[in-house]
Amino acid sequence: MACNLKNETLMRNDRRDWPSWAFKRMPLFIWLMPMLGGCAIDMNIHVGRRPNLEIIEQRLRPGQSTSDDVLAALGPPRGKGRAMLPIDPVQRDMWSYSYLQAAVQTGGETQGDMRTLILFIYFEQDRYIGYMWFSSLAD
Repeated sequence: MACNLKNETLMRNDRRDWPSWAFKRMPLFIWLMPMLGGCAIDMNIHVGRRPNLEIIEQRLRPGQSTSDDVLAALGPPRGKGRAMLPIDPVQRDMWSYSYLQAAVQTGGETQGDMRTLILFIYFEQDRYIGYMWFSSLAD
């Protein structure tokens, strides 16, 4: 059996739909894997929308920008919560944004790579006061 699936890209931007979409299809994927054993699969997965970090510096001003300004600049967050860091004992409101890239290649030896970008936006009394981000994405 000869088959070659390349550059299949899955994009999930609707944060409410992603978990149910993935888990509903996981059994199908597991069931198909033995049947595709002789196939080479090259699959790229993107989850979320990559936040533009440059917009933060260009459009948001600590102590002046509001949560509405952040929403206009970055879009809706994937999560909201509160944070209390050791360097600041006051609890702060926090929004989180995340983006995930994954690549899976099969055929012979299965290889995979997953990278993420996580952004936290901090507020005090509905005013933007700063951000923190982590990334394993390639530049």
